[in-house]
Amino acid sequence: MTKSISAAHNIEENCEVKPLQPANEKKIIHLLIAHEDPEEASKTINIFKLSGWIVNAHRITSIEDLDESLSQNTWNIILAFGHSKLFLPAVVGNAIEKNKAPVRAIFLDNEYSPNNAIQIHQCGFYDYLTVNEHDRLTFIANREIKAQEDHRIATATQSVMAETNARSQLLMDSTTDAIAYVIDGMIVHSNNALISKLNFTDAEDLEYQPFIDLVDSKDQSQLKPLLRSYQLGNKKESRITVNMLTDNQKAENPATLEVELLLAAAKFEGEACTQIILRRKSEKADRRTENFNLETIQTLQGKGSLFFASITSNAVQRKKLGLHNHLRVISHIDSLLSDFIPKEAKVFEYLKESWVIVIPDSYNHVSTDLAAQLCDKVNSTAISEGKQCITPSIAIGISQYGVAGITIENALDQAFKASAEKQMDGNSGYKIFSPKIDNAEGAEALRSALELNRLVIKYQPIIALQDQEKHFYDTIIYIENDAGVIEPANKLIENLGIEKTNAALDRWLLTETINTLKTGDKNNIQLTIPLTVSAIMDDEFFPWLENIINESGVSKTAFIFSITASDATDYESNTLQLITSLKDADLNVCLTNANNDYIELIQKLSPNILQLTANLTEKISGEEAEPELIKNMISFANEHNAICIASGVNSANDLAKLWQTGIGFVQGSYLQSPQSNMDYEFTNIAG
Repeated sequence: MTKSISAAHNIEENCEVKPLQPANEKKIIHLLIAHEDPEEASKTINIFKLSGWIVNAHRITSIEDLDESLSQNTWNIILAFGHSKLFLPAVVGNAIEKNKAPVRAIFLDNEYSPNNAIQIHQCGFYDYLTVNEHDRLTFIANREIKAQEDHRIATATQSVMAETNARSQLLMDSTTDAIAYVIDGMIVHSNNALISKLNFTDAEDLEYQPFIDLVDSKDQSQLKPLLRSYQLGNKKESRITVNMLTDNQKAENPATLEVELLLAAAKFEGEACTQIILRRKSEKADRRTENFNLETIQTLQGKGSLFFASITSNAVQRKKLGLHNHLRVISHIDSLLSDFIPKEAKVFEYLKESWVIVIPDSYNHVSTDLAAQLCDKVNSTAISEGKQCITPSIAIGISQYGVAGITIENALDQAFKASAEKQMDGNSGYKIFSPKIDNAEGAEALRSALELNRLVIKYQPIIALQDQEKHFYDTIIYIENDAGVIEPANKLIENLGIEKTNAALDRWLLTETINTLKTGDKNNIQLTIPLTVSAIMDDEFFPWLENIINESGVSKTAFIFSITASDATDYESNTLQLITSLKDADLNVCLTNANNDYIELIQKLSPNILQLTANLTEKISGEEAEPELIKNMISFANEHNAICIASGVNSANDLAKLWQTGIGFVQGSYLQSPQSNMDYEFTNIAG
């Protein structure tokens, strides 16, 4: 064995070893050194530095340090040594396995031992060499870092592939087309639509069954040669009408179903196969494309999505296609639309080469998902003409009607423009028209924001300076503006009047909050939910609120309803009435943006919680500091048995100063800015 190593050194002398990275590219290593001697660590680091490496190294000082370092998953290589008494190979190997660390372990022995080499590899080490093989050490490290990166890429690729396969499977299972994949005449996969259409109960009933056995005996003779031609490599799309047996019947007179089969070459799990789409003859007759008529369109009521779909071929492509093939493309897309679009929708042919599709909200759908599926369906088919293979494509403009004041005629015009813009891009796909809401105000802006799903809820943690039993969050409403930027909805809320209809915002927020609290493990969460002036002034709001909370099954302790001090001042009698009703129903109340100006009001309302204005936190330090202002409010809150929250904590200095005041809770961007999820790690902030 020793001789073979010497031979390997001779090979190195006579061969040029190509670097695994470009010579001009600095190599970086994140290195763990498992050795109790700092001098040994320094020598090892120098080996890499002298070879031109950038070294980020850490010497492990204890078994606890070993575990903690491996749990970080930020290291490339861990080196263990034969002359270390603390970090034995089994100890290092077990620690790597326990922490599932992706680090690559290399062992440096005092001298080569065949027995040691085997044992070291059995402990999970990637390589074994002696401490004096410096060049080999850097070569192995470079190799393992590259292998580590290749493994990361492969894992990420596998994850993407698994997700793509899952989405493809979901799409196939949810499509209305009945599809089977056939290899050597046997069904290797069938989707839910096919199972249902033939009255089978389970996919296993069809798996590895000859497809021909599902066809009526009198039609088998015309289908067999067609299936055989696809086994031999036929690439053309074929259509054939046959009678299929249903319910896997073995009786003398089984039930049959007249269908049209569409056959095409495809692949299933990488293997060549025949894709067979089954369509009942009666299904196509049921769905007819109507000729476009503006008067008919205008009579459609309600809300929904509107598509304007157009063939994307330009003049050059049409000249290449020729009239015959162009008409075939139109016919193909027309047939595909009729089969794919849900039965609740209406399809209108517009000037032979475009289609208007109206999909009401009664059909539960996401317009962009449906448009993407439709584009994929068109793009994934091919029309064969001799040696020519034509792949059709469409551009879809999407709009909504019946929302944000948009009539169906307006929606049609916007979808038409969006489709034209997509065609100008030169690509198949869709473009969505998004109504503008930035210039709208008051009730109109609120209605548009709700109907267009532009409102977003974020959560900011409220953190106790001592022990914290509940995970406490402030609920904050954001809005997506016309530029697609998510920003606080302060302007929208400030511009709302006191009309009852504007309480729709409060109803939406509470409904969304309840739905969130009912999902997952949310038993330990408390949320402050802001109420607008509209809710304060609406006599019907509290009965609705109490009823929806009681029906939800969510604990009342999860809800804290907050009202701003300025709103409470402007509408004092209504606020007092609402707060009394909330407290009588065992619901907590918070007065927000409170300061010393509202002392008398606070005494009247007796809220459970006071959330102090951020301005008080700002005045706790600095040249014009007035720390007594916040201290007075804290003392006042304590006297009235109210929890006190300091907001606007935006720095470590703010937190340190507040600590000295005896405040109970703090909130601000220094601790965490508002987030979409409630995943703040609540720990004892006092350490």
